[in-house]
Amino acid sequence: MTRRQDIGAMLGAAPSETFLGLPKAGDLATLRPAIAILCAPCATPYPSVGPCCAGAPKAIREAITGYAANLHHVDFDIGGPIFPGAVTAVDGGDLACSEADPAANRSAIRAAVATVVARGAAPVVIGGDDSVPIPVVESLHDRGPLTIVQIDAHIDWRDEVAGERWGLSSTMRRASEMPHVERIVQVGQRASGSTRPGDLRMRRRGARSSCRPGRCTSTASRRCSRPFRPDRRSWSRSIATGSTRRSCPR
Repeated sequence: MTRRQDIGAMLGAAPSETFLGLPKAGDLATLRPAIAILCAPCATPYPSVGPCCAGAPKAIREAITGYAANLHHVDFDIGGPIFPGAVTAVDGGDLACSEADPAANRSAIRAAVATVVARGAAPVVIGGDDSVPIPVVESLHDRGPLTIVQIDAHIDWRDEVAGERWGLSSTMRRASEMPHVERIVQVGQRASGSTRPGDLRMRRRGARSSCRPGRCTSTASRRCSRPFRPDRRSWSRSIATGSTRRSCPR
């Protein structure tokens, strides 16, 4: 039998149930560290596939465990340790996830992120599928105006799929309807996905398709206080060239 090579063991990392071996957060309402890792196994799964990415938080924790011994080593990308000085982080664990109750899943995500932000900490949310960011962005309704940078092969601009408006193919469409989202920059679109010609036209126009003067249908939106401004030039480059290098605004 060939022994599996483990660079983490060489560096001194030990198996851990938390992200990078960080301490567990405990009660988020009394949070003190600057960063909180939150794992959301699912938000709004489509009935046809179920919570297909619910195992992702566990898999990500396991994959990154080998770097746990490096937290105080020099990271040349940032010019120092991963958590310099007094910067601390904790793992807030997995949020509740029920395939049968997507509304409760979204509510749990909104509440957890809002609690972390209210404590002055930065939430780092690990999914789960692409429906998870919708309640995350909703929870930041009082922190705008926001710019969202999405790195994805798809634009996620469907208004609905089989009647479901909060699923993984509608993430950026829902975000564009939120008054506190000022700009969405999308990088890396390629090949084919759920986008239809009409969805692409709506994205290029940057229209708030579900909004009317004075109100929006998004549950986190009360009124359309500013127009959504798509970064048409940079987004069009990424579509036309298939390159992420040229898609950043200049």
